[in-house]
Parts: sequence; structure tokens; C-alpha cells
Amino acid sequence: MLSYTFWRHRLIAAAAISSTFLLGGCEREDWKPDVLADAGFSHERSVLTVGRDAYQTYCVGCHGEAGDGNGPAARFLEPKPRDFRLGIIKFAAVEAGQLPLDSDFERAIREGLHGSSMPAWPFMPEDKVQALTQYLKTFAADAWADEEPRAEVVAGLDPWEGDIEGAIEEGKAVYHALARCNNCHPAYLTEGELYGVTKTTLGFGMTKSREDQYESVATETDWGDSIKPPDFLRDTLRTGTSYESLYRVIVSGVGGTAMPTWRGALPEDKLWALVHYVKSLSDLRGTQAAKDLRLKLLEQEPFQPPAADQEGASS
Repeated sequence: MLSYTFWRHRLIAAAAISSTFLLGGCEREDWKPDVLADAGFSHERSVLTVGRDAYQTYCVGCHGEAGDGNGPAARFLEPKPRDFRLGIIKFAAVEAGQLPLDSDFERAIREGLHGSSMPAWPFMPEDKVQALTQYLKTFAADAWADEEPRAEVVAGLDPWEGDIEGAIEEGKAVYHALARCNNCHPAYLTEGELYGVTKTTLGFGMTKSREDQYESVATETDWGDSIKPPDFLRDTLRTGTSYESLYRVIVSGVGGTAMPTWRGALPEDKLWALVHYVKSLSDLRGTQAAKDLRLKLLEQEPFQPPAADQEGASS
């Protein structure tokens, strides 16, 4: 039996294709490749023409003729389609705040975003993918006018290979004590466990990162909305759960959101440990083990820190 996700993606694709005919007679003048070329945009008119046609076929139904994320299908979708006018995409292999690479657009087109309305287009011809990428950049042409070289974040060798259990234990400490990921994402330790990890790692014990620490905290985005960071036990991760993908997102950060770049802030072995820990949580999603862990956290007995540490244990 075909999944709900399959049919949802097919309906979205149909809406996009239908919108081609609805919008074809009223396209904006600044969509025209000759206008873009005359304005100094660096790509050949033929490339922009192919990209424009691909956009009208595959993208306009959700992202809109102005690239603002307000296409005819957008009102039915959550999360909302990306607004390309800011020159930002969330999942890019560059440090957060930098312009995405062409390969970042191409990867999103090819692979889609899991758990969202953005489908994968794996069979789109390579030249069309490249042309579409250049056309998407025209919605924020000023941002790319002075485009500078950017270093691509590429996963190196995993220093924890052969010691996955050790990596997960170290990642647990990085997540809850060093990087304090649980300031936005949920915590996954009981108060007693959190106290032990922070006492060992930081030299002082804490029982809470914040109130309601087993839920995600909504944060503002550059697009004017708010989002909740994923709960790794319950939420689908947009770019998947491969080691390479998790490394890229953790190290690069997530563009336009509160998720920062961690490259340079933590040593490479700590970053990889964090990747292993997040993957270990994500791999539990949908299992009884995930339900059991969440139940353990929500129904735990009150924890009383040692008397000498009680003053700072809840901060």
C-alpha cells in the first residue's frame, strides 16, 4: 500500500504543474532571462531560460512566482515552503550565515527534505538541476552580486570508528554539558543523570537545563516565523540520519535559525561524539525503546542533589 507521504508529494507536484498553466500568462517581467541578464546577472540567458522553465514546472506551485514561498499550494503546507528572496536555505554545507553553495541547492532538489512537503527529484536531468539552481539564486540576485569563495563543510575521518559506545557516552556529555544542546532541544537524561554528567564534565552538577526540559523550545527564524528544534526521539530529521548528513548539519548549523555553527567551537572528536549520540537517539524513533525512555523521563522520581551542591544544582 502506498504511503501517505507518497501521495502527499504527488499532490504537491500536481499542484505545481497545474500552476504552470495558471501563471503562464501572467509571469512577472523581471522573471524574463533577458531582463536578468541585462541587469548584470552573470549566467547565460539560455541557462536562466532552462532554470525558469524548470521552476515553473516543479517549484512555482509551492514557492510562488516571486520565490517568496507563497505559491497556490503553500497555504496547505506545514512547514511553509522556503522564501528564496533572503538568499538563505536552512541546510547548507557552509557556516551558518554564509551564502549556500550551488551543491547545497542541488542536494535539496535531488534528495528533498524528509518530513516536509519538499519532495525529492532524483530523475531530473543534471543540466536542468544546475540551471534551476542558478534561477533560484536570481530571487536574491543582490546577495550573490559580490559572491565570495566559501569553504564547504565536508565530513572527515571519524575518530570514534570502532568505539561507537564510547562515542555515544562522550556525545551524551557534549550534548547536555558542553554544547548545552538541551537549551533548545529536549534533554534525554533524568535529573539525576544530568546532575552526574554535568558534575563530571563541568565540575558542578545541574538537575535542569530549563523548565519543561523534555520538550523543544520554539525559536524565531529569519523568515519571520518560529520553529521548534527537532526532538530526536520523535521527529523526522529533514536531511536524514546518515553520519555524513548529521555531521554537516551539526558542524555547519542551520541557516536562518538559532542553530549555530559548531565548527571551531568544539574539537573534532567532540563533534563526532555529538553526531554519534544524536544518531543513537534518532535511530530509536518509532520504537518501543523511544517510548520507554520518554516515559522514564516524564515519570521519574524527584532527585535530591547532595547537600553541598544544592545551591547550584538547578541552574
